[in-house]
Amino acid sequence: LQIYIDAAYYLKAHDVVEQISFDAMAIEFFGMDDERNHTQYDNPTFNETLRTYMLPQILTDYGPPDEVYVLTYAGSTVPNLAQPSFYLYLLYPEQGIFIKYTAPWGREGEYVVGCPATAHMELWLLPPGTEDYAGKLRVDWEALFGAERIYYKTIEEAAGMTPEQFYQTFKGGDRAVCLRTPAELWPEIEQ
Repeated sequence: LQIYIDAAYYLKAHDVVEQISFDAMAIEFFGMDDERNHTQYDNPTFNETLRTYMLPQILTDYGPPDEVYVLTYAGSTVPNLAQPSFYLYLLYPEQGIFIKYTAPWGREGEYVVGCPATAHMELWLLPPGTEDYAGKLRVDWEALFGAERIYYKTIEEAAGMTPEQFYQTFKGGDRAVCLRTPAELWPEIEQ
């Protein structure tokens, strides 16, 4: 198992740091160009090493997010996007925090299910009070997914819960608690 951690920063005029980003994932690694290499979710070593950034701890430390978005992605022929994924985005504009959790998804009847307590994460930090904070971050995720932006749903649209209800549901860290969203909401997922 290898835990990949990447950090970056973005400068604006006069070499002032405008944004810091950090992401982490666990990979079962067999060697360069080995087809057996794969992303590993819910790994105890990963979860313990990055506990501070996992969903339950973020919710405990920062409370209910101001905004929560969901995207399910059925996979792609692009190598790094081949695995079906369940994305969860939390925005805390007052604190300058934007977090993306990525987990595999599954089907349970008419629902797509993702378990955020087992997810990998990406974290962006901006100075609180940054003008158009949410707009800057939305541009970042649109750059990652392009036209697929239309598939994002608010937590209200995707799961029928408010950010406060989301907080109450997931703050305890129960790994068995997963987010269920109707498959019919996601156009690219076979019905």
